Amino acid sequence: MSNKRVSAIIIDKGKILLIHRLKGDDEYYVLPGGSVEEKETNSEALIREIKEETGLDIVIDKELYKVNNNYDARTQHILLAKSVNGRLTLGEPELSRQSKDNKYILEWHDIAELKNLKIFPEEIKEKYKNCKNIFLY
Repeated sequence: MSNKRVSAIIIDKGKILLIHRLKGDDEYYVLPGGSVEEKETNSEALIREIKEETGLDIVIDKELYKVNNNYDARTQHILLAKSVNGRLTLGEPELSRQSKDNKYILEWHDIAELKNLKIFPEEIKEKYKNCKNIFLY
């Protein structure tokens, strides 16, 4: 497994795309994304991961920031997608991992709702408060 993870902030019509995770008794939200494979750039990996997970085609605007992910000890790079095309549909490997106790649900949320959600990485909430203008796509 790569020591780098990439995630996308995908904004459309004032809403942000999140993956709602129901894992056993735990419920939380994450940004779509995944691992960077050998010889991939962060942007290449994210475009691939978003297509695989969500069925969407994105264009990367810029890298916003990076955080150390305490959950799996990887560096997570958060990138902003500036355009989105395609039909939203859950893809692989998440679709195959679905079960009664392990759910992946793609959801659009009003950006203002972030403060009320259990979301990882938690820094997204703080970044939103400090630079709301990045969310105005």
